[in-house]
Amino acid sequence: DGSAEVVDGIAREDSVVKLFRLKKNSKFGGAFARGLKEAVKDVIIYMDSDMPVSAEDVKASFPLIKNADIVTGYSSVKKGETATRKIISGGYNFIVQFLFGLSIKDINSGYKIIRKSVIEDINFISHSPFVDVELFLHAKKKGCRVHQYPLIFRTRPGGKSYIARPSVILTT
Repeated sequence: DGSAEVVDGIAREDSVVKLFRLKKNSKFGGAFARGLKEAVKDVIIYMDSDMPVSAEDVKASFPLIKNADIVTGYSSVKKGETATRKIISGGYNFIVQFLFGLSIKDINSGYKIIRKSVIEDINFISHSPFVDVELFLHAKKKGCRVHQYPLIFRTRPGGKSYIARPSVILTT
């Protein structure tokens, strides 16, 4: 979709920005895991590429990492969701909570702040959005502190989610 070329152009002008290309398409989970592993700072902020979180929410939530190992966002306002999306998302979160004992309101939230120490010893295996469950299961096993931050996710300005496709949902 041209994203790599955009990042490459930015990286040429700003040495802080790095572009990592995967040799093969390892889907969402592989890209998520690679991005986390390539991060070099002690604290990593992950956000979906359509920038669904306001700068104000990033500024307000970032200090929470002082007393947590992971800060994860969840939507405090449900807007623009179809009945199908509500059923899929609610059902998925319920199943994850029930099967794995994770009390995360939105397991696949598109906004997370993560201490690098949480993920250093994780070998992610999922290539689907289940990679988020892997992250939280490892964090739970390590006794990590998770703080959930309520925010209002901004509506995607264009395009559509590829994660909401039936094939991705079944794989996950």
